[in-house]
Amino acid sequence: RILPRMSGFRKSVDGMRFNWRRVLVKEYNTFFMSVFILGALALWDDYAIRGPSALPTLGQAIAIVVPWFVLYFAVWRLKKTRRLVGDRPEGAHPVMTPPRG
Repeated sequence: RILPRMSGFRKSVDGMRFNWRRVLVKEYNTFFMSVFILGALALWDDYAIRGPSALPTLGQAIAIVVPWFVLYFAVWRLKKTRRLVGDRPEGAHPVMTPPRG
């Protein structure tokens, strides 16, 4: 069997809540680097076909790369300072969450 049966899937996940903070904390590096590498590969492919005319100008490259890495480091910093935690108890303030041992 290649494709799974989806009957009963809704019943299996009923009552579960998606925790986007946990996903962000656990997978931010994978997401940011995957998108960055896919963009770089697309640029490399265009460069291989069209040559130097496919490359962005310095200003365009800075306008894309700098905000992307600023966002990456902002999420990293929020994680390291524990302002963004994935397993925060309901109703707990992010700063008041006790550190894990």
